[in-house]
Amino acid sequence: ILKWRNARAVFLFAAAALTALGAPPHGTAQCVRIEEGFGGFQTGVRPVGWTFANCNSDTDTYVTAGDYGTATPSLRLDATGDVVASPAFATPDNLYFWIKGQSAAPSSHLMVEEFYESTWFHFTDIYSIPSSGTSHGPFPLNPSSVQVRFSWFDNGGDLALDDVLVSCVSTPTPSPVT
Repeated sequence: ILKWRNARAVFLFAAAALTALGAPPHGTAQCVRIEEGFGGFQTGVRPVGWTFANCNSDTDTYVTAGDYGTATPSLRLDATGDVVASPAFATPDNLYFWIKGQSAAPSSHLMVEEFYESTWFHFTDIYSIPSSGTSHGPFPLNPSSVQVRFSWFDNGGDLALDDVLVSCVSTPTPSPVT
């Protein structure tokens, strides 16, 4: 019984920690609509369905350790008008992403939008971009959203963008009782 109680305590602690980090409530499982780290971008590989305005060159990347999220590379947004848009998805829950300022001025900012009802809707601007890599999210998305878009407004400095994730919540189907 002591072993079971210790295992249960560890399980309850882990469940509480996950909930505190924005994990879905008990009885649901998190699923992924988009998970993109832009691997191979620096060598000409482009992720399917993504669009890149003014930041579509192989050199629009950071490959130095500390300048990308999980794995090399990150995207380099270095001028106003650099825009990255995701492919289409359905029934999203939350948006997460990694960013790092590269000598970014406090007034430079990243605008994030979601697309639904045939319109782009602004839902956050991030100013004072940290000079160390930082994960952002969860940002709740409208359940009708079908795309997200990142736009850089440059007032000095650049931005590294990486590890874009759009999650969804699925409710497991109960097994039939026989």
